[in-house]
Amino acid sequence: MAETADVLIVGAGIMGVSTAYHLARRGAGRVMVLERDSVCSGSTALASGGIRHQYANRLGVELTTHSIVTFERFEEEFGVDPNFRQHGYLILIATDDALSVARRSVAMQRSLGVDDGQQRAG
Repeated sequence: MAETADVLIVGAGIMGVSTAYHLARRGAGRVMVLERDSVCSGSTALASGGIRHQYANRLGVELTTHSIVTFERFEEEFGVDPNFRQHGYLILIATDDALSVARRSVAMQRSLGVDDGQQRAG
């Protein structure tokens, strides 16, 4: 194992591995990822695999927007079919307060370019 690096990332989950990939791609120098177990063996391995735009914060929407583009181009870029299929996502809203939050969230999501055909709120 190398003893020096320009960038050191602790954790080889989806965020750590993705960060390392993008830094290396941008020429950040020697990028090293440290993981105590195997790649994506922690909380990433326990995730359900859903990707959605329906977040109430800008960062969540932007991260998923970029993630979807990555998955759509994954086979072309990495030569492996990730079996990514977009089937939709359903969130049930049971109260007027939740509907109000959802409407504000949808407005923000649309302002960030999320396709209207991908979501519906009240």
